[in-house]
Amino acid sequence: MRVMLVGKYPPIQGGVSRLIYWTVQDLLRAGISVDVVTNADECPLGYRQCFLNGDEATSSSHDGLTVQSTSAVRDFHIPYSNPFLTKLIGLSAETVRARPPDLIIGWYWEPYGLAAAMVGALHNIPVALVHAGSDLGRLAQQPHLRSAYKLALDHVSYVVTSRHADVVAALDALQVAPEKRIFFAGGTLPAVYQVRQRPLELPMLRDSALSYFHTFLGDVPELRYVVRSPLSDASVPPPVIVLYGKMGRFKGTFELIAALDQLGASGQDFSLVHAAVGDRSQYSDLFAALASRKFVGDRYHLVPPLAPWQIPPLLALGDMAAFLENRFPISFHTPSVPFEILSSGKALICSLEILQKSMLHKHLVDAKNVIVVPDPANIEQLSSVLSTSIHDRQRLRSIGKHGKQVAASLLTAGGTAHILSNLIECIQGRPSSHAAA
Repeated sequence: MRVMLVGKYPPIQGGVSRLIYWTVQDLLRAGISVDVVTNADECPLGYRQCFLNGDEATSSSHDGLTVQSTSAVRDFHIPYSNPFLTKLIGLSAETVRARPPDLIIGWYWEPYGLAAAMVGALHNIPVALVHAGSDLGRLAQQPHLRSAYKLALDHVSYVVTSRHADVVAALDALQVAPEKRIFFAGGTLPAVYQVRQRPLELPMLRDSALSYFHTFLGDVPELRYVVRSPLSDASVPPPVIVLYGKMGRFKGTFELIAALDQLGASGQDFSLVHAAVGDRSQYSDLFAALASRKFVGDRYHLVPPLAPWQIPPLLALGDMAAFLENRFPISFHTPSVPFEILSSGKALICSLEILQKSMLHKHLVDAKNVIVVPDPANIEQLSSVLSTSIHDRQRLRSIGKHGKQVAASLLTAGGTAHILSNLIECIQGRPSSHAAA
């Protein structure tokens, strides 16, 4: 049995890329051969994962798996744009001719889903499209894109989705037939998050990070922020906070820096390890924020975006990890980072908004198995929550332990595993009505 998956893949950063990577591993373990077609090799620095020693082999082709990426074209057209869609269609068509799949998966509609839909229609192969929050909630609201997505949805066999009321309404508006919808509820994570991990080796991480940022940003003085070894010169190392993911508006990045600056000003020590993702302008904003907060800079350690399998060792560096997304404009955006932190056994500090969006919200209790910040934009409030939590390591370990127990008991169905089971049903020709709620 063979699947062709068109989508994001390492070294592209982000939750979708991580989820696709782990789903591919599940497919391979189920005995299904996978051809991945991606544009990952063209991902720019800032949004491109920094591969550490050995990472290249982990992400590349091996038994049962072929990974192929588009490459840059030297010729150009006016007005210029990188023809990702055209290249993905061409590479996918070549792959289909060489190794015909039983099912094509297009994961994230732009441009991957469109490429999958077209190639599937041309070769009469069933196609399943998987959407994220941003393609359905943001891109599909643009009139010209919306028309193209609707055309693609008309020609695919399945749409992997959720039962969130706003998602159902959005798919209804796109006139996606009910019988095409495969539902998944909740999430699961690979076992790598649930077993004890050795922390990342800081000397190796520093060498790779310096090389990455020097290539990306040049020889700038801000390279002094790159992760140092050890994280602190104190005889008793201070608590370590881990932050990773995209920076900027809605993400709580600069609110956390401002709140920690207040802690530093009051004499409290800490280390902040930040695997930052963003373009050059966002890094400029980050460095400006650090320059204006004199009590954070010496305690701040910059890490580049890391591969999915390096996230658990990154979390192992910390006593707690933060995810402070707030005021995000897409109601059904449900990032996997909180699940990753909970499953790793680290104390999760998150916004009330994220808690309420989580499938686990009924089981998470502030100060017992999670640390909740009602509004991270309220710097005084965020600083107060941090101040009462950060230095009680025994309490942090207890919160992390209880959070992991919640994750272990509830993150056992849905998400990647549920998508996998439904896709296998599709491959085997079972009707989509077998999809679980």
